[in-house]
Amino acid sequence: MSDRALPQVSLHCCPYLGLKDDEATTAGFAHPLHRCYAQHGAPITMQRQREWCLGSDFRNCRYFPRDDAAAAAIRVPQRQRGRRRLWLLLSLLGLILAGACGVVVWRVTDSLNTNPPAGPQVVVPSPTEMPPLSTPTSTSAPTAEPTPAPSTPAPTTLPATPTLAAPPVVVPTELSTEVTVFAAHGRPADFSDPSSERIWLDTGVVLTGEPVTLTAHGIVTEQPGGLARTPQGLNTEFCQDPVRPCAAPRLSQFALIGSVEDQRFPFLVGHGTTITATGRLFLAFNDGYYEDNCLDEPSACGAWTVLIEGVYALDEAGTQAIPVASMPGR
Repeated sequence: MSDRALPQVSLHCCPYLGLKDDEATTAGFAHPLHRCYAQHGAPITMQRQREWCLGSDFRNCRYFPRDDAAAAAIRVPQRQRGRRRLWLLLSLLGLILAGACGVVVWRVTDSLNTNPPAGPQVVVPSPTEMPPLSTPTSTSAPTAEPTPAPSTPAPTTLPATPTLAAPPVVVPTELSTEVTVFAAHGRPADFSDPSSERIWLDTGVVLTGEPVTLTAHGIVTEQPGGLARTPQGLNTEFCQDPVRPCAAPRLSQFALIGSVEDQRFPFLVGHGTTITATGRLFLAFNDGYYEDNCLDEPSACGAWTVLIEGVYALDEAGTQAIPVASMPGR
């Protein structure tokens, strides 16, 4: 900047505002190429340009030199010449663009007038002479001979088809059922013959090969006032008694046990287990001496409640604990 003192000139924008490549030219509006030459050409934000550089209050800007207020008038003639050059350049570019658009419009219009689009061609057939129509001659119609109708055979009576009753359909369903197991469940049908068939609790649940979970809780005693037994039993490996064998000799004594269809293959239920099998589910109290297991009043020896959850079916009778008094062999 020159240090010559010039008269004060009223400007509409800061004299230190200029373009990046042309210090003497400003766009007249906020532009990203504006630079502040009071800060040696530093960039200026668009917001600061609108608030300070392009307003009449630019002298209060913190970057405006306070000790040389007349320095703003130094670039006034150059600023005006730079603006005139900018407007002349913009006007010339506008004329060139207008001329180019006019040429494009003229070429398109001329092309359409010279080669109009071909429409569908309509072919008009030439008239031809039609041959004279022949006059039909009358012909006597033949007389139809009546045809005798065939005799209708008498309907044959077919034997009635016997109706077969459909077998019951077992529909597996996601179910949740509770049953009650007493200390008498698992007793032999004949006490005089310990090897006789055992009377287990028929749960009414028909397993269908899908996983089923059994969860048990409660207290059972093998006799009135006896020791309380949980579904886990004594946690022993065997329940062997040569005189009175348990319902499941190779499982824990006084435990909750189960079987599917065949009592020859029992399994330990305990507090809970998950099984996958097919067939009817039975439960029992694994003991060898059932005579004092509250046979007349099963609830006097407590009970286990077993929750059965999973995909299975129920028989027509549903799931109901069989009272001991109604068991066969009583």
